[in-house]
Amino acid sequence: MVTPGQRGFSLVEIVTVLAVVGVLAAMAMPSFRGLLADARIRSVASELHASLLLARSEAAKTNARVLVVAAESGWEGGWTVRNAQGTVLFSGKPQTQVSVRGGPPVMTYLPSGRVLGPAPSFQLAGSTGLGQVRCVSAEVSGHASILKAACS
Repeated sequence: MVTPGQRGFSLVEIVTVLAVVGVLAAMAMPSFRGLLADARIRSVASELHASLLLARSEAAKTNARVLVVAAESGWEGGWTVRNAQGTVLFSGKPQTQVSVRGGPPVMTYLPSGRVLGPAPSFQLAGSTGLGQVRCVSAEVSGHASILKAACS
């Protein structure tokens, strides 16, 4: 019973609101994990794509070969973009929650901006099984792109 001078909520009302908020938060958690996995994959795909574009433009600008080199542990361990003198122009960070498959251990961009050898492609996916798959590929012409699908 509420008297005219009392204000606020009862303990039952507070516990009810907290229970409803907890149920709603529990329902949202799985979709939030998928959202985070997608964001990680998009971030790594964009970083790898930017590295390929940097290597191509640097090769054309300096009229020399530029290498994109995977870490010793593979592309998931990171990568570097190096000029002909071996100077590191960019370092891709190691990936723990995104798997990166495919591609040769070393990609070479020629002064013409073209890729030496066959056109490489990299498939990126979440290591947890959640999230989308992305394909970062470079054509022999050197043009790099990101597809929101598995590499073919």
